[in-house]
Amino acid sequence: GAESATIFTTMQIVLWGSASASPGKIDIIYGQNTGTPGSAGSIGIATAGGSYFNTVTGNSTATTTASAYPATGTIYSFTPSTITYAWTPATYLSATNIANPLATAVPSTTVYSVTTSNGICFNTPVDVTVSVSPGAAITTGPATQSKCIGSTTTFNVEATGASPTYQWRKDGNPLSNGGTISGATSNTLTITGVVAGDAGSYDVIVSSSCGSPVTSTAAVLTINTLPTVSVTPTSGTLCSPGGTPIALAASGATTYAWSPSSGLSATTGANVTASPTGTTTYTVTGTDGNGCTNTATAAITVNPGVSSTATATPLSICINGNSNLNAGAVPACPQVLITEISGFETGTGGGTIPFTGANDPIELTN
Repeated sequence: GAESATIFTTMQIVLWGSASASPGKIDIIYGQNTGTPGSAGSIGIATAGGSYFNTVTGNSTATTTASAYPATGTIYSFTPSTITYAWTPATYLSATNIANPLATAVPSTTVYSVTTSNGICFNTPVDVTVSVSPGAAITTGPATQSKCIGSTTTFNVEATGASPTYQWRKDGNPLSNGGTISGATSNTLTITGVVAGDAGSYDVIVSSSCGSPVTSTAAVLTINTLPTVSVTPTSGTLCSPGGTPIALAASGATTYAWSPSSGLSATTGANVTASPTGTTTYTVTGTDGNGCTNTATAAITVNPGVSSTATATPLSICINGNSNLNAGAVPACPQVLITEISGFETGTGGGTIPFTGANDPIELTN
């Protein structure tokens, strides 16, 4: 028959929130209606393109009704598609079928894969890598050392782990930077100018953001004293030219090295002779069995020699004849015999100061 001039229906739409018992659920509640529709209708939720989904029947086809409005109070409920999860591997997971499982006590880096589905379609598996950082581990510890007083020593440690930190200790007591110590909280500890009090046992505690701290084996530092090197004589005087070389003897060490080499009979050995052409200070460096060294010096003063001449008059004689021989000698630095000193005062006048004794020494300087 003919339709009514006014055809309408009323409805109420209820959206279930995230805090409700059925998050995402949609209810359509029909109320009063007037007239009869001209054709069959579809009840469902459609996409912008007109495709129905999430319908009352649970499939992708809209629910059709007869050419009549639903009765007042009729409720159609649309429940969101249920997403399922599948995690692999299951090792160390609290569950494999939930969105957020807990990976517990994972001992090594593991790749997990999750596949999701809405009941109709399955996605391509997605991977996530859980990287496991090992705790601190020492691969190379500090080495025992023997050092001479005054030298520099370093202790080194090689370690692995996430963001490792270091704390060096001496005889079990933590060290800090300052004075002769540097690197107390790094992988390399340096002590400059070691003294006898630096001898002891050194170790290092290595910590990491994962795991427990580890302590290296102890390295022993032995401090050796320096040899007491001496040279005899410590000074001498040599006339040049013509003087006898001065013998120098070193003692107190195992091996010796002399410098400078000028005027020396040798540059190694405990015993050498020196005949420099000018005043020279020689240094001998002695090394003991521990490799420690020390030095001593000998100062050799060179004085000018005497220039000599010899003549014979006549140079040629007959057998059993006579010839006058004459020798002359001139000091390189002529000596002057001073019998008196005349002193002059500022202004007028003056006088003579006689010597009171014979051969009094006089030093002249300019």
